[in-house]
Amino acid sequence: AGEVRTESGRGLVYANYARVEDFDRLEELNVSVRGCVVIARYGKIFRGNKLVHAEKRGAIGLILFSDPNDVALEGQEKEAVYPNTWWLPGSGIERGSTFLISGDPLTPGWPS
Repeated sequence: AGEVRTESGRGLVYANYARVEDFDRLEELNVSVRGCVVIARYGKIFRGNKLVHAEKRGAIGLILFSDPNDVALEGQEKEAVYPNTWWLPGSGIERGSTFLISGDPLTPGWPS
């Protein structure tokens, strides 16, 4: 909940998988993510680390998406995706936490 605003003319910056090397490459190209929302693909590293990397570079938000080239390697046709195979269909979404600490955040220090 809440409102996120970026500088005029600077909103989204694509950062590939949001790995350290992806942000380093953006800097080499003189592209800053400071004050921007980063959009990045799921995969290669844990989603929580993507968030940490974006935050360290000054991003104000992160949008993650599933790239069909990563999650449906045999194509998007009905016979090439779930339930006919284990590949994610175009209508599917990946979900999960960015939580980086061990345990359940709702019951810290206690079994859940």
